Amino acid sequence: MKYQDRLREILPEASIEAIETPGSLYKITRGRSKGSDSTLLVRFLEPGDDERELLEVDNKELEVLFYDDDINRWNIQLIWAVVDRELKDDVRQDLEQDTRYALRRSVDESDLPVFLAPISEVKSEIKAVEETFDRGELIQNIIDENLTFLFEKDKTTRENRLKRLKENNPSEANQPALVEASTQEGIIDEINLGSEYRQNASKRSISPDRLTLLHGKNGSGKTSLLDGTTLSMVGQSKRDEQRSRHYQDLEVSLVNETGEVTKLSNQPGKVKQRIAGWYGYRPTGPADRHLEFYRVNYHEAGATTRFLETGSDQDLEETIQRYLYGDKLTEARDEKEKLEKEAYSNISDLEDEITDLEEQRSTKEQQLEKIQASYSKATTAAGNLSSVTRKLVQVPSSTNLEDETEEEPQWTESWRLWEDRYTRIQIGINTLDTTQPSYTIEGLQTAFEKKISELTTQREILGKIERLEQEIATLQTLRNKFDTSPWDTLSSSSTFAAAILSSRGIRLSDLQLLADELGKLEEPINADTVAEWVTTVEAQFENRRAKLEARKVALDDDTEHQANREELHAEIQTLTDQFLSISESIAYCPACYANQTKKSLREREQPTDFFQEKNEIPNALRSHLASVDDALTILGKDSWEDISHTIDARYGSICGLADLRELLSFAIGASRSETLPTTTEDSVSLLGERLQEADGIRLETADLATHIQKIREADERKRTEGMERVPRYDPGDEYVGDVIQDVVEHLDKIQVADSLLTDHIPSIHWDDEIDIISDRRILEQTLNDIEESSALVNSVTSLREQITDYEQEIEKVTADKQDWEDGIKRLQQAFSQTGGKKAFNEHIEDHMSAITTLFQAFQRPYEFDEVLLEDDTVRVSRRGSADDSEPVEKMSSGQRAALGLAIFMTNNLAHPTAPPVMLLDEPVAHLDDINTVSFFNLLISAATELDRQILFATANEDIANLLKEKIGDSDDFKSIDLDKAH
Repeated sequence: MKYQDRLREILPEASIEAIETPGSLYKITRGRSKGSDSTLLVRFLEPGDDERELLEVDNKELEVLFYDDDINRWNIQLIWAVVDRELKDDVRQDLEQDTRYALRRSVDESDLPVFLAPISEVKSEIKAVEETFDRGELIQNIIDENLTFLFEKDKTTRENRLKRLKENNPSEANQPALVEASTQEGIIDEINLGSEYRQNASKRSISPDRLTLLHGKNGSGKTSLLDGTTLSMVGQSKRDEQRSRHYQDLEVSLVNETGEVTKLSNQPGKVKQRIAGWYGYRPTGPADRHLEFYRVNYHEAGATTRFLETGSDQDLEETIQRYLYGDKLTEARDEKEKLEKEAYSNISDLEDEITDLEEQRSTKEQQLEKIQASYSKATTAAGNLSSVTRKLVQVPSSTNLEDETEEEPQWTESWRLWEDRYTRIQIGINTLDTTQPSYTIEGLQTAFEKKISELTTQREILGKIERLEQEIATLQTLRNKFDTSPWDTLSSSSTFAAAILSSRGIRLSDLQLLADELGKLEEPINADTVAEWVTTVEAQFENRRAKLEARKVALDDDTEHQANREELHAEIQTLTDQFLSISESIAYCPACYANQTKKSLREREQPTDFFQEKNEIPNALRSHLASVDDALTILGKDSWEDISHTIDARYGSICGLADLRELLSFAIGASRSETLPTTTEDSVSLLGERLQEADGIRLETADLATHIQKIREADERKRTEGMERVPRYDPGDEYVGDVIQDVVEHLDKIQVADSLLTDHIPSIHWDDEIDIISDRRILEQTLNDIEESSALVNSVTSLREQITDYEQEIEKVTADKQDWEDGIKRLQQAFSQTGGKKAFNEHIEDHMSAITTLFQAFQRPYEFDEVLLEDDTVRVSRRGSADDSEPVEKMSSGQRAALGLAIFMTNNLAHPTAPPVMLLDEPVAHLDDINTVSFFNLLISAATELDRQILFATANEDIANLLKEKIGDSDDFKSIDLDKAH
């Protein structure tokens, strides 16, 4: 009896009958006012029951029911309720996968209400949400907390609302005008597409019943009727660009329980009012008006395949929020969240500001303490200075601390000035190479003067050594060049002349070219100097060039006459051939009238000496002209003027024109690969001067390299003598330029130190002893301690004023922070119970529980036991799995379709103010037959138990027939075959 009582508790209005079989098996008959009765067999499977035996028994019972003509075989189900035990997997599979005679399922006994009466369960769960939410209480809480500005989003700015939240002025509290939109109730009485909307639709109007089946082939107009209904009810549809106002004769009428019929207006204002009443929000501006209708009332074709894809408009949290709170409260709740977020942000900024102000105040307080300590330390340090220094610097006193108004006291300026002077004097002392700790001022000045004189002498000597080393290096480079063939065989004077030419850019190839052309001249060159030689040679080359050019012109004229003769001869030959071709016979030559026959004229040959030899310009002439031009170019260089002056005037005692002639003779026999030695004007000037200055050198006695070596050796001796006078210089380890730089730096330091003594210390102190090093250390350490402690940044008076300002500002910012915290507290208290986040999350959980109930009721196989909403993302938990929830993407398309339908039906059933209508366009396209039958059971229950109106459209004839069989005979069912409308 306990199981029968359990069933009566779940299905109080059903007929429950115990069947005499092994175990506990019950037959349940549920009458339906809007369709055929349904028959359920419920088996309670207890511990110890033989599963296989009972499965065979139940199969036989189902077979009997299936062939009973008084029972609708399409509405038979078998449910095994498992009691305190586990069902073996193979038995479960055999039970649930066997689809003969009935739908079958095994469930835990505790879950029976979900599977026997899913619609009733959902109704109870949704009713719990409605009972726990008091909209009026939430509004009163908002008023009590002086937050009515939350309802003034369209009237005030966010900045103004934030200000009122912070200030909390009770005088501004007013009763909000929360006028709820009137709701047009009822189900669809008639749908009329009119004359303009979807003109290809064959069926233009219908009067649907509670259960209406629209079936026909694709293109027969099913979707047009559903889209037209959507467009008329909410003013917009997904597949229509135009709004409902553009179709004036598109009409939908609703009929309520009293039979009163209301024709829905297509005017935008009326449409917005309907939407506000049905779904809890009023669309503004260009906002989409149809989204909530698709979530709650219209499951369009293809919706299951797009379920939760990227960009889906399935926003469950928004849908739940709208039906709970309504239009104004939804706006107020959203505004509360935004104001609270901004208030927290302001508090965070203010806390940062307070922290910063406190840190700055603390810094100023520390600076004040350090200034006080620094005066005491400086006074003590002054007593340790030498007597001369105490007279030179200003000594601080702690008695005048409060009188300091400047950012840096005068005594610190004085100490810093003398610390800098003593530092530079100490640097000068360090150059004296002495360890003497103290001096009199006069003694120190004398030591500086002596050192200055010594370093000045060393600088002059080192300068000479540096120049000698540079000259020795240059001479060695020249010697290396001239100590090779052929220069070691030429006379010294000629080799020096070659160096001059090379330094001015003259190459050996230039001399070879000049020598070649000079050999072709008919007259000798008479000159005494290089300058005369250049002028004479250039004139003779010009004369030679003129003669060659005249000959070339004459040859050019002869060549042109010869070309004209050849051209005329060719023309005569051509005319003669033409004459012969048109003459039968001839006796004379047409050109010279000599006796000739036609044949002799054709066979004659041109004499070999008919034309004289062509007078072409010989290549030798062209080459000679080019060579003369090149020679003139060489002589025309600007450097020849400098060369002439250098040889004739500067170094006439060393070389002359004879050496130039010797070089030209040498160039004739030199190979083309040989070159003049590479030199510069500076190196040649150095060598020339040293050759002129050298005593005992006769150029004709040796080659130039030997003479250079002698000069170099003399310079080496001079350098050695200079080094002996500068003991600090070691040529083996140091570069003389670095030593000079070191001497100059030492000299500069001592001169600075000497100048500081004479310019800044009065003569009356010159006989007093002073310890520069110790005094400088005391001054430096005292100043460093003060600067490191930042004690001199502000005056005492300024610091005290700044500390007071910071304290006042901290007090003000702290008060602002408290105002924001009070505002947040008022927001949270107003929504903490009825409309708080916790309560809203509980409502969401209840809503997801209802979705889970419907999903479990018709999913086959039974793989998932819970549907969750995490971060507004739908997820599912797998039955019997300890793992975390998983995204719906891991579900099969059929499972995802079933879940989408469960969400849609829950949204529909959960909206008490929305139209009690479900528009379903091919909803089972992705469901298999078993899940389709299960879904039909839910639809029929929704229509029967919750008075839902259902318009079901399909192009599948089998689906249409199955639905007809499931419903059976009913006055509330209408089947419309749209194919017949064509």
